[in-house]
Amino acid sequence: MEYQDLPISLLNQFMKRKIPILSLLLLSVCLVTAQTKSHKVPPPPPPAPPVIVKAIEPPPPPQRPRVPPARPKVIFPKEYIAFLKRNPAVSNINWSDDNRVHIFLKTGKKEVYNLNNSEEVKKLEVKYGKLPPPPPGPPVED
Repeated sequence: MEYQDLPISLLNQFMKRKIPILSLLLLSVCLVTAQTKSHKVPPPPPPAPPVIVKAIEPPPPPQRPRVPPARPKVIFPKEYIAFLKRNPAVSNINWSDDNRVHIFLKTGKKEVYNLNNSEEVKKLEVKYGKLPPPPPGPPVED
């Protein structure tokens, strides 16, 4: 049977339905294939590389703490030591440049005597006895 034998009205109806049917068929095929696509499972991760254990060297021994050199022993003159033995309340005695004697007591007090004043020198000798000689001055550079 050929198209020419069919009436035109029948052919028109067939052609009008053909486009929507084909488009519906194409849409349904796309939807079905989109839903049936399975997601590919990723391959398992590669195995971990083998751990290579090296011999661990022990840490170096700790360094010895540096011991500071011993302080040189101060040698006091005999007169100074004798003065301190005679006067147990005195902890130290100093001479200043302005001809004064500073006597430091073990109680924390400080007594100052002017060697230019004869009255203060007599008071000092009565209280503490004969003073030791003052230390030599610092060396003078030429």
